[in-house]
Amino acid sequence: MSALETEESLRDPPVRKRPWGIGAGVFLLLALSPFVAVGIFEGILRMAGYGHSVRFFVEKEFGGQIYHVTNPAFYQQFMAMPVGKIMNLDDLGFRVPATKAAGAYRIFIFGESAALGCTPDAAYGLAPMLEVILGDRFSAMRFEVYNASCPALNSHVMRLAAEACADLEPDLFIVYMGNNEYSGPFGPAWGSDRGASPAAIRAWMAFGGLRTVQWLRNMLWRPWLPRAQEAGEYLKALRRCRPDSLPCQAMRDRFRENLDAIREAGVKAGATVLLCSVGSNLRDWRPFASMHPPGWDKTKSERWDALFRKGRARQETGAYDQAIEAYRQAAALDDSYAELQYWMGVCCLRLGMRDKAMKHFRMARDYDCLPMRTDSEQNRIVAATAARGPSDRVQFVDLEAILPEHGEFGIAGNDLFWDFVHFTFSGTYAAAAALSDRIAAVLPEPARAQAVSALIDQSECERRMAFTPPVRLRHVQELLPAFRFWGVDEAYVSGLLRQASELEKQVGANGADIEEEGYRQALSLNGNGYYVLSRYARLLLEKGDAAGAAEMARKILENDPVRPAARKILVDAMEKAGQQTEALRERRILQELFPDEES
Repeated sequence: MSALETEESLRDPPVRKRPWGIGAGVFLLLALSPFVAVGIFEGILRMAGYGHSVRFFVEKEFGGQIYHVTNPAFYQQFMAMPVGKIMNLDDLGFRVPATKAAGAYRIFIFGESAALGCTPDAAYGLAPMLEVILGDRFSAMRFEVYNASCPALNSHVMRLAAEACADLEPDLFIVYMGNNEYSGPFGPAWGSDRGASPAAIRAWMAFGGLRTVQWLRNMLWRPWLPRAQEAGEYLKALRRCRPDSLPCQAMRDRFRENLDAIREAGVKAGATVLLCSVGSNLRDWRPFASMHPPGWDKTKSERWDALFRKGRARQETGAYDQAIEAYRQAAALDDSYAELQYWMGVCCLRLGMRDKAMKHFRMARDYDCLPMRTDSEQNRIVAATAARGPSDRVQFVDLEAILPEHGEFGIAGNDLFWDFVHFTFSGTYAAAAALSDRIAAVLPEPARAQAVSALIDQSECERRMAFTPPVRLRHVQELLPAFRFWGVDEAYVSGLLRQASELEKQVGANGADIEEEGYRQALSLNGNGYYVLSRYARLLLEKGDAAGAAEMARKILENDPVRPAARKILVDAMEKAGQQTEALRERRILQELFPDEES
């Protein structure tokens, strides 16, 4: 064997290299397999008809016209409890023609139940009140007022709604919100100490339309969302936090971010944006929860408790000055206990010290450890966001300051609010009147030149909106269970019972006739407003006048042909009138337009 052959035989045998693409392909397959599996599962769910679109708007076509219709599933995705358990679903959302009529002025309202008017009834909320006031003041203009607000939801949800509405040629955004930042979706009431991160919130919302995500939400616990299935569970489920806690600080940061996004969406769409501070019942509503600071000293606690009990005892006997002195001594130990501030406010008001009373009432609200009223810091955020401008497009409307001007003692109480945040008719009128002045200032010049200088007064609004004694009585009767649920003082409930008793005497046995006459008068003054027509139609159905109810439903459908509530009324009326063929035809139209609607 030669030396060359020997050297070659000692060398390692050649290694057969695998093509690099095979290893990369295996890695890529492993990496993508979860996504492929999810995609397959997503396809199976969609083919099976599982889930639904959760976009804010869905498109509907009727009579050759396209409409953007609010999607109930959009709102429902943010709640465990069915939305229909907390409000009349017929009053939720709106329908916008895809083609904007010449000369139309589109107004969109964003907020929560307070902005909607539910409780007690959206028929007497901000949107219909503005329609009446603006329609009278600027009769030559056509106003389209759409209310995107929904009970139990908050700025996280309204941000998405505003971004969707920005595509529909808005002229004006009105924002009145803040009450549900704590207890609404992603609020501190439901999450960890730091709550959901902004990235997690954005992801939750961005992927909500995937059927796989909807399946997971239905099968698993939904973090950060209201979890009560029944209203009675709701208050018990809410956790308590001091306003200076990390969760509340994070809540305010996210409120600021969402509010600024709504402002930006309106400005980019060419709309004027009115950002409103939010009012609340200070005078007649106690804080929901009070807490001492963390690490509260036991010795101080015993002394504080004794002084607080002493103050309450003196207050009960009418010795308000002595009560205030005991409360002041307690406040020297801890002034952040919300209920202490509230009772100090009550005593100051009894002694005629209005300004001091207002100060203590505000502190009671701001120290509430179950903050379901917009506090001073949130209202400062609203003002600061408005100040970012641009000044010719964004304005701050300080409704928190304006509303007390219409209240007894110059402090907002149960004359302006039914409960802690929901307007009475007087409160709604005061808010709408203030807003109408701001709206008047931003309307096109020709409209301003033709304006009626004086606002119609509250009594005229009551006539045009059919707010009659029987309606007022029904509101009181429907609200009483809610007040007991919130743990309202018996004295407050007793006041409502007295109202109910007085209204019952006023109405007597002719309530239905009085209410019907109110609707007739309203229609003669105010045209064909949906709420008057729909309430009138339901009353006529109750009275057995099916033909009259059908007539009212048809009037609604003339202006709003894709409103399911009106078509359901029409179906009911036709069935009661024995017009089965016609009822079946209308039912089919309803089912074609809204397959998920119960008819």
